[in-house]
Amino acid sequence: MTPLARLGRYSYWIIGISLTAATMTLLTQQASSEEQQPPTKAAQEAHLVEQRQRGQIEGVYLFHPSLDASTIQVEVRENRATLVGEVESHVQRDLAQELAMSIDGIDTVSNQLQVNPRLTEDHHSSPAWGEQQSDSALLAKVKTRLLANINLPGARIEVDTQQGHVTLSGEVDHRDQQELAYYTTLNTQGVRSVESTLNVTPKEE
Repeated sequence: MTPLARLGRYSYWIIGISLTAATMTLLTQQASSEEQQPPTKAAQEAHLVEQRQRGQIEGVYLFHPSLDASTIQVEVRENRATLVGEVESHVQRDLAQELAMSIDGIDTVSNQLQVNPRLTEDHHSSPAWGEQQSDSALLAKVKTRLLANINLPGARIEVDTQQGHVTLSGEVDHRDQQELAYYTTLNTQGVRSVESTLNVTPKEE
């Protein structure tokens, strides 16, 4: 092969590598751009549905006499509920799963609950247990009232309780909803005070 022919082959090889590198760079930039795009309206609505379903499951556990809601963590993703934590018996484990499946829109349940027969003794012996139970019950009452009010975006409002003091965070569509959420919470039995850090974020049409 002559030096000229060899040079030609190397030139094509270098050009091919350059084109491949350029293509990979464009694909990487495109993927990065897609990742940086804000969530779509459909994705936001799906997230709200998941939050509402999680709240419903947690509420059912809280008011059920056979379950201790403070030992069960719930996550919901794409109509699938995941249960993590501890229960006292296999009966309670199955009960938690059936109650989760009863919530509208939940198709499957990943039951990762562990059975601990000493749970009641270990958990209830903690000095803070009674206080935690009271806070959990109050949180459920407030959250239930916010979700039940059709004039509030209850699924977008986060609630935190500590010894009767309630903190509201998250987003509402306008100032009237901000005030409605505040007074709805303040008028809930057991609430001693309310701190609201709700942001007003107008809903996109």
